[in-house]
Amino acid sequence: MKKFPSSAEIKEISKKLDKVKGTKALPKNASPLEKFRFELQQKFVIYKIKHNCTQKNWAINLKLMRLKLVKF
Repeated sequence: MKKFPSSAEIKEISKKLDKVKGTKALPKNASPLEKFRFELQQKFVIYKIKHNCTQKNWAINLKLMRLKLVKF
């Protein structure tokens, strides 16, 4: 069983999280298009993390130029 993190560990994690951009939550009144786009983005993120893909891998897999991929 894991113990609760110490206050020092919590402060360290908090500092790291303060520097990271958060994700935008889907509004309650989102349109079907916004819901579809959000779900699709979530699936891309999950795949990227699961398969440890880099931007270059995405460009190769999707047959896109690397610069075009940045726009996503």
